[in-house]
Amino acid sequence: MSIAILVFVGALQAPPADTVRLTLDQALARSLTANPTLRAERADARAASALSLEASRAFLPSLKLEAGGVRTTDPVAVFRPKLCQARFQAQDLSLDALNQPSPYAGYTAATTVEQPLVAPEGWFGYAAARRAAAARAAGAERAAGATIFLVTQAYWDAQLAAARLDALDSSLAAARAHAERADRLREQGLVTGLDARLARVRAAAVEIQRLAAVADAANARAALAALLALPDSAALLLADSLTSDAADTSSSPASQDSLDDGGDVRAARLGAAAAGAGGKGGGARELPHNRAVGTAARFRQ
Repeated sequence: MSIAILVFVGALQAPPADTVRLTLDQALARSLTANPTLRAERADARAASALSLEASRAFLPSLKLEAGGVRTTDPVAVFRPKLCQARFQAQDLSLDALNQPSPYAGYTAATTVEQPLVAPEGWFGYAAARRAAAARAAGAERAAGATIFLVTQAYWDAQLAAARLDALDSSLAAARAHAERADRLREQGLVTGLDARLARVRAAAVEIQRLAAVADAANARAALAALLALPDSAALLLADSLTSDAADTSSSPASQDSLDDGGDVRAARLGAAAAGAGGKGGGARELPHNRAVGTAARFRQ
């Protein structure tokens, strides 16, 4: 019987929720690696950088390798490679050999090297791709600064909402105690019924404010958890209080480096430069292009 009771009690106990304890610095560090919006911005920047490498093909040499095989009894296809390889013999001039040659088989291999010499469209295209990649990188840096700002704001919003809820808890307890005392005094004839009703109304108003504060506190923590890419089951424990030194972030090196570097302005300027280079590349299509091509081929029977 005791075993059954132990099992039943254990089944009633819900598993503890995952608790995540975070200082402000820890929250900022996590946001710079886990924030989904920031990760998307950085992925776009890496993709733009890869596109600039692809654009460099406009002035880099290219190598092409080709191989093929042939087996034929067509007279022209048989005699031509023999003549080219100086392997034509007297018996190849007989009527039977001319009309019905023996099957000829062989393979060919060729290597072609191509080097652009004058490629203005490719030059401008490469410049546009590089500037576009730099613009995306600047945008990612600015996104990091914006993430730091949003996480800092959400962190202290959550702490402020929790402090407001604590204050309303105390106010509600005091208001209820005052309403109970007013009811007792009314029973003793020391106050009127109107005074007791007013006390209960004030207590109800504080309770309504507390319900709104509970929702605000939950929303603030949910907003912070979303910025940090934390699961819904995670219970946040914010270690830095509103009165701690961490609440003063005006001189934070991370915030200064990320928010004051003008990443958005640099991104806009680089984007405009990329667009200008792209426009020049479109006009360069009408300019002459030149390239050097070399091919080495070999045929063997």
